[in-house]
Amino acid sequence: MKRPPSDTAQLRAVLGLNIRLYRTRRELTQRQLAQMAGTSPNRIGAIEKGETSTTVDVIERLAIVLKVEPWKLLVPDEQ
Repeated sequence: MKRPPSDTAQLRAVLGLNIRLYRTRRELTQRQLAQMAGTSPNRIGAIEKGETSTTVDVIERLAIVLKVEPWKLLVPDEQ
């Protein structure tokens, strides 16, 4: 079942905000995170802005670098 576009956009926004949150907590630049996760800084920027979606594989690699469970990148931060 396909999700309505607004739900997809909201999930992309949550993912982007969480990546930025955990990245800054680890004091990493977008470039550093991208290098460690095997992707490009432009892609990290686009994901953080909610402009693009990404794969489960990339989410997993980002979670490993950010030292967080992958599912935590997909739920709104409660702090």
